Amino acid sequence: MSGYSDFEMPSLMEPLRHLGSTILAIRSIAHNARDRRMQATVQAMELAVVEERFDVLLALASDFQFRYPTQLLGYIYRAVGLVRTRRYDEAISATDEAVKRGLDEMEAPAIRLEAYAGQGNISGMLQELSAVVCHPDPFVRREAVLRRAHLLQFIGDFGQALDDADYAIALQPDEVAYYLRGTILDSLGEFAKAVEDYTCADRIRPDQPHVLASRAAAYERLGWFEKAQWDREHLAWLQSTARPLNQARAFMARLSAEGVCLRLSRNKTRIVFEGAPMRREHVPTYKRLNGYILQILRDDLR
Repeated sequence: MSGYSDFEMPSLMEPLRHLGSTILAIRSIAHNARDRRMQATVQAMELAVVEERFDVLLALASDFQFRYPTQLLGYIYRAVGLVRTRRYDEAISATDEAVKRGLDEMEAPAIRLEAYAGQGNISGMLQELSAVVCHPDPFVRREAVLRRAHLLQFIGDFGQALDDADYAIALQPDEVAYYLRGTILDSLGEFAKAVEDYTCADRIRPDQPHVLASRAAAYERLGWFEKAQWDREHLAWLQSTARPLNQARAFMARLSAEGVCLRLSRNKTRIVFEGAPMRREHVPTYKRLNGYILQILRDDLR
């Protein structure tokens, strides 16, 4: 499967996130059960999931399934444990068993899909994605459409991939869907239309390296070399080490205009605020650029 996922794409490879109402209901039943041992095991399994200790999860789930054969939760967690420990054939069988025990067939593909992806089984992945495309949750349905479009593109079925990308944009016209459709149009030789979609993606979420690189390549195929060069130069600037320092300087200038003054502490290890208080909406940017601001303040003292 090398080369399949070459850009950021929503992922259905998170089984527990997509198991929906079934697992929520049975978790609640297990937590409220009078059997304290059952409660403790359920809590231990949930902790193993959070800590991504899937070998531990598999052992706990297998024991839980043996002790409580009528409880669906053990079958689900065992299937998840198997898939995350790369025992893919067993995971598919365990998922089928969970369906027999009551797991909604619309929720089972989330586990099977990861198993088929691990095997590199494209036909199996397409089968499960096609099932999830009918999922009642529009968020899950859209993820499935995007993933199927990307997989169809990977195997060269560009016509069906384009139909899926169109549907994904109709569901939610975001930068991921526009970029994906742009790459499909690129593959079909529709370079001008691909540029339009890359530009839509860039407007929604500017300065994504993969979008700029793909648009530059499409420009070159159209013979629009000046535009291609602009995108490549902008991409080089985005990837340069000077960029975050420039962002930090611009941010400091904005704070200064708002009456917020920054200086180094006496031991030069932290930033001291003076003047007006920093506005709340600036806090995320400050946290992201904190190290660069500190570097600038230190350099200014030299």
